[in-house]
Amino acid sequence: MSQILAALRKQKVTSRRRWYDHIVVGAGTSGSIIASRLAGCGSRVLLLEAAPLDQCGVPAGRCGTLWRKARASRAQWRRSSVLWARGQGSDYDAWADEVGSSCWRHENILPQFRRGEETLLPGSQVEPSEFEEELGVVPEAHEAFVRACLDLNLAENVGLTVGHRASGVGYFRRVASESGALRWAQDLYLNPTMLASGPDGQQLEVRSATALRVKIDATEKRAVGVEWEGGSAEGGEIILCSGAVGSPALLKSSGLGPRKELEELGIPLIADLPGVGANYQDRLELRLPVAGGMPGRRWSWREDASAGASATPFVPGGYIPSEVSRKSPADLLVSADGGQVAVALARPAARGNVVLRANGKCQGVACGAAQAQVQFDGLANEEDQRLMLLGARRAAEIARATGSSMGSADKGMSEVEQFSSDAEALEYLRRECRHVGHAVGTCAMGASDTSVVDGELKVRGIEGLRIADASVMPTLISADPHGTVVAIAHTAADLMKGKRGMYYRNQYGLPPVPETQEAGLRS
Repeated sequence: MSQILAALRKQKVTSRRRWYDHIVVGAGTSGSIIASRLAGCGSRVLLLEAAPLDQCGVPAGRCGTLWRKARASRAQWRRSSVLWARGQGSDYDAWADEVGSSCWRHENILPQFRRGEETLLPGSQVEPSEFEEELGVVPEAHEAFVRACLDLNLAENVGLTVGHRASGVGYFRRVASESGALRWAQDLYLNPTMLASGPDGQQLEVRSATALRVKIDATEKRAVGVEWEGGSAEGGEIILCSGAVGSPALLKSSGLGPRKELEELGIPLIADLPGVGANYQDRLELRLPVAGGMPGRRWSWREDASAGASATPFVPGGYIPSEVSRKSPADLLVSADGGQVAVALARPAARGNVVLRANGKCQGVACGAAQAQVQFDGLANEEDQRLMLLGARRAAEIARATGSSMGSADKGMSEVEQFSSDAEALEYLRRECRHVGHAVGTCAMGASDTSVVDGELKVRGIEGLRIADASVMPTLISADPHGTVVAIAHTAADLMKGKRGMYYRNQYGLPPVPETQEAGLRS
């Protein structure tokens, strides 16, 4: 502890220099991985996080658990972010075709998943040949759900986590220990010893601050730093990891976005990027109670993971077809926990937009992510409506069968099965469905003029600026995107390891960073 305190005291002095090889904005999953790996390579890194660190039980400047503060706006994101699934190989091959880069093909991104699994799922073997043995003791309620699905002639799939097959039910892996306690990337990747490493006393500084805008040299079209309320810093490369809402909002606040929108807000245009904020995607989920009840309780954020269906490192679920015919594509995601069966679309077609609010704070000045507004109707698309109606009825059937499998005598129809018309059922869905928190796509990578970043995650037309979070996904994968964000972060770190802000080191007359092995990491 005395060494950490000494490092923090020294950090207060050395941070006055306010120059870094890399500035990472956002200390979520992606930001913590990238900051950790770059600092482990010898780069001097500043990691900015909007959540007040002192309210999270973490002193400013220290590496540790940054997202423990209970924030209502992030509660759904945290629930959804604990499942680990690689998705289907075809998801990533489609990305590679769209981006024009083999870097994102399934066989090339697969090692990044395995790298994340070594850290986040220690001691586990997630390949199908060993996955079934790893399950151990499975709660009765989970077994009942899987058994009910099989009784309804749905296929079994023991390799859901690795995504070798795009259909069937089984078990998804949670990012949790064997006791069910949740594991956070921030705890595992941010190493306090980095504060005392490096030639000037520390390599990684963590600061509680809400980024307002990226400082951009309009003449050279180069990102040169980040501003926050009451301060700023300069860096050789800026990496945005603020998510599908925060990253596009920060770009727009910095003058990078659709010309018309920025002109209406009075924000000086630096680069006309019409794709910034567009292509917003998320899932809607409907949860139905199991007939007769299911042992367990609703999802708990207590990290001791006390008794109940949620206190397990596995969640039953899978991919099923919306049509009864087994020849139909598996276009629905189903799962069960806490006495409920949930259903969502595997590949929703609905798209939305992230815009900046046009109020007094947005006239000619940087707005920041706090002023962002999501415009999205998850049931606007007719095909999505049709599939969700079918999915709701299939989920009701599974919920009833699960109850029967556990001995329930309740055979009554659920509310969603009793409507006389699709219009009434659709109104029910609009009332009862909720967003899962799988938001992606608002700074999509690609090769077209509307894409925001290229295959190396560089913002088009601006030097020294990358984005590495869920916002760069061109399309939502057919599973929980948490594991994909981890893979994106490791890919981004590999792309940046050899590029240590040499532009600004030359500008400031600083010596180059020595080539070192990554240190202090468990990855």
